[in-house]
Amino acid sequence: MYTLGEKQSPEEKLICALGEYGYLTVEQATRLLYAITSFTHVREKFKSLDDEKLVIVSGGRACNLPRSLPSPRPAADTLSCLANSS
Repeated sequence: MYTLGEKQSPEEKLICALGEYGYLTVEQATRLLYAITSFTHVREKFKSLDDEKLVIVSGGRACNLPRSLPSPRPAADTLSCLANSS
């Protein structure tokens, strides 16, 4: 648990947000935690968490996910969720 004065790393912020919401797109995580101009930064952080097997990234070009509106960016419809620790 973090106190108000304690800073979290970008990876910790993303993991906490995924714990709260279950799954997020890169665009949703960007809007929730950062300025919209940080899209590439958030995508890179999700990639590093996926490489470490801490989150599961699904979707993107290899998998079609349902959309309610057309996505402005192809990578915006990639979902991420926490990896199962078992």
